[in-house]
Amino acid sequence: MQAATPHILRRALTAAIAAALVIVALPSTAFAFASTVPNATPLQIGDREVKSVAQVGSRIYLGGNFRWVGPSFNGSAGFAEPNGLGTMTVFPEVTGNVLTAISDGAGGLIIGGSFTAVGGLPRANIAQVNSTGAVTTFNPGTNGPVNALVRDGSGNVYLGGKFSAAGGQARQNLARVTSAGAISTFAFNTSASASDEVRALALSGNSLFVGGTFTTLGATGRVNFGAINTSTNALTTLNPAPNNTVNDLVANAAGTTLYAGGNFTQIAGQNRGRVAALTVSTGAAQALNGGADAVVNDLELSPNEQTLFVGGAFKNISGSPVRGIAGLNPSTSAITEINNSKTSGIVNTIEVSADGTKLWYGGTFNHKSPKALRLIAQVDLAAANDPVTDWQPPIFNGLSTNPKAGVNTMLTVGSKLFMGGTFRSYGGQNKEYLVAVNAATGALDATFSPVINGQVNTVVPSADGQSLYIGGVFTQVGGQTRTRIAKINASTGALVGAFGDPVVNKLEVFTLALTGNKLYAGGQFTKVGGNFHRRIALLDATTGVADTSFAIDVDGAVRDMDLTSTGQSLFISGDFATVGGLARFDVAKINTNTDAVEAWAPAFFGTGAGALGRKLDVAPNDSAVYVASAGPTGTPASNLARFPTTGSGNVAPTWTNDVQDAIEAVAVGSDAIYIGGHFNDVANGANPRVDRFQLAALDPATGLPLNWDVNAGGYRGIFDMQVGAAGLIVGGDSIRIASKGHRGYAVFPGA
Repeated sequence: MQAATPHILRRALTAAIAAALVIVALPSTAFAFASTVPNATPLQIGDREVKSVAQVGSRIYLGGNFRWVGPSFNGSAGFAEPNGLGTMTVFPEVTGNVLTAISDGAGGLIIGGSFTAVGGLPRANIAQVNSTGAVTTFNPGTNGPVNALVRDGSGNVYLGGKFSAAGGQARQNLARVTSAGAISTFAFNTSASASDEVRALALSGNSLFVGGTFTTLGATGRVNFGAINTSTNALTTLNPAPNNTVNDLVANAAGTTLYAGGNFTQIAGQNRGRVAALTVSTGAAQALNGGADAVVNDLELSPNEQTLFVGGAFKNISGSPVRGIAGLNPSTSAITEINNSKTSGIVNTIEVSADGTKLWYGGTFNHKSPKALRLIAQVDLAAANDPVTDWQPPIFNGLSTNPKAGVNTMLTVGSKLFMGGTFRSYGGQNKEYLVAVNAATGALDATFSPVINGQVNTVVPSADGQSLYIGGVFTQVGGQTRTRIAKINASTGALVGAFGDPVVNKLEVFTLALTGNKLYAGGQFTKVGGNFHRRIALLDATTGVADTSFAIDVDGAVRDMDLTSTGQSLFISGDFATVGGLARFDVAKINTNTDAVEAWAPAFFGTGAGALGRKLDVAPNDSAVYVASAGPTGTPASNLARFPTTGSGNVAPTWTNDVQDAIEAVAVGSDAIYIGGHFNDVANGANPRVDRFQLAALDPATGLPLNWDVNAGGYRGIFDMQVGAAGLIVGGDSIRIASKGHRGYAVFPGA
């Protein structure tokens, strides 16, 4: 338990825990553990992780490295405010991925992709959402993904992709439907339309330009590119035969020039590095040569047609080391915009404002600028050097480190910017690193508004509950210097001025523990207040000044601390082998009256390679301390161990449970020991292992699993948990718990 406070504040263990139990299966009726259904909450932690949870009175505090909180919307499409910070508004939930979008000509959208439902209605890969946000009856469903859409002046919609049927009829990768969604008459609207995937469509006058990976159009040889006269239903003579995929096509306003981007290196018989311009009347290649060293996914002409913006996976383009996004002169190929991009990853889509002053791009990238989130960014084209702005709409990919999520398409719709992709939720507001929620309703507490510039790892309340001590990686709180430890008002988040800057030298503070006026800090630091205090320090809880007489050093990170109910014994855990010069393997006990290391010295975690101590929790009756570890599979590197709190020397654990993966958190409940982390199952004595994904409950007497399975879902898992008045509170990077959306945290009543 990371937020360590004296256990007189916690509920006592019931007498049933003390009784010896013989369990051969999974007990259920004899135990009163937490509900398997978490409380409903409107709050979602949008991006990144919750590192610390703590309940104080009617509030639950959540600390971590997140920057946005909900309520958020589910689905892979939404609207963003193109100015300010990109506030999001709701779009009907899309179940699946959005790959492309066009205007429907009446203030709404037609979207294509790989999805099964929109707004709860069945829609196979193509749908229309009108200007009021309602899903219309337009429903020409395909049996495969729709990659490209274009609409003509009569309202007909051309769709290209990787399908063999549309509207219930045989259609090979290319189709045309009416504005109502019915299959229309079109010579290429047949089972022989395109021999393989269509990835790009562009319409200029009566010419429909088609790009992709095919070798024939309408049974006539056309390699990766062709053009159809929509009036005569015949192929045109335009046949530049690019030697690889065409991903995007853009025609100029006059219809005389067509720009192509993709993975080709030759087109119309000329060497052209993945970006080229063709004269429509002759099919000849113009001078433009992108010279990109990797695939180009999207092209966008500026309103004045003086710049062709190019997005893709390249690291060099037109002879310059520019990554992912650049603006080229269409005639000379010279880079004229975004010549210093620092995008690391792939750009899938570009949108330029009507006045040509701003550009948005999305994809699957990280931007090497603190101003831009992954997946989406804005460039101010009117500013010197085209800087990335503070605009950062909250688009969340569901898993904190999932590299697959991204933005695939963008489109300006009135005053909003539509975005579609493979992300899974969006929305909320900018709230960084520490928030408070109402313990009963889960609603965000608007009165609590700390200003912190970095990750919060631990939250500990003062004895009267009026203040909070926080620790982490931050260096400023409320605009003032507070290096990694601060004291704030529990109601407002404002600094408590009497507690000054502790001056923690570097790295992280992982944990804090408070008893009387003593505040213990643990982490990876080596100095506090200018003096050596290696990984553990004692501070005055009123002033924040480090006690120079505190002489205990630890040779590795201190990850967690917890106190006995009297506050006279402090247990610490972490990645260490010595404490105060004495051999102590990942766990130790300190007398808070003398500040001396006690003789209690379990060697369990030192008997095997790779054990890394994580969280610990002392039972409310002080009889036992439960210590979690992370490390390679096998004893004792990935165990929860129950130790008696008394004794000396190599105190043996009463029991252990090897989950064969990382356990990051532990909390003692009334009838169960709860563990969280990055594991898939838990040991069940001599019986087969029991499936438990990232959360489990164990019998306090035996360590065997209880019949409590909440089916969590995250990437790295659970990082902290606490049993409070509201129940079991867990925090991590979850996207679902008990098959419901609980992003970042959940509360299970009854623990």
